Amino acid sequence: MDITVVEHNGINVKTVKQYLYGNTKKKDKVAKHKEKRKIMDCYAEGMGLNSICRVFKVGINSLQGWIKQEGKKFIQPDIKEEKFVSCDEMWTFVQKKKQKAWIWLCYSKMTKRILGVYIGDRGKYSSKKLIDQVPNMKIYCTDNWDAYNFGIKDSETREIGKRNTQDIERFNLRMRMVLARLQRKTIKFSKSWERLEYSVNLVINRYNHQLLSDA
Repeated sequence: MDITVVEHNGINVKTVKQYLYGNTKKKDKVAKHKEKRKIMDCYAEGMGLNSICRVFKVGINSLQGWIKQEGKKFIQPDIKEEKFVSCDEMWTFVQKKKQKAWIWLCYSKMTKRILGVYIGDRGKYSSKKLIDQVPNMKIYCTDNWDAYNFGIKDSETREIGKRNTQDIERFNLRMRMVLARLQRKTIKFSKSWERLEYSVNLVINRYNHQLLSDA
């Protein structure tokens, strides 16, 4: 199939797009880099995408490919022994502030691990998606948001109050410090739901793994 190249003011538009965005063709293999492990450690500790690309001389497409590879799925810890959890939702946005996204998290009061993650709106079905990941807990500590009533069927297992959710709110603060796209006053933001999900999963998976390693 022939490709039509458009000229604009004497500039090859195809060449300009490749310079700005890299090769847009999908690749089956993820690029290799001798410092990949260090690069991913830096990203998980709060270093921005563009900063990493400048410091380590790595392409933005390669870096995003590694983030997708590591954060494609949330790795849930074993919840058999878990009984007491805190649940909370954290606000961010995708592309524009009117397109709100809520990151729902479930935090173990016993092991301090994140047991459940869901990204969606702030409605009752999102609440159910989170609670379904951590069923049959003895106590769910939440704020006064009504959507939790839809996910937590037994009202006797729910404790409402900010004093019960200080631990998970502190973790939310940690997430905002580590991921620039979650900070409230910044020019950095998620350009797609997928990229937001990959980044959140990556940071939480590494956080849970570190707790397990330190135990």
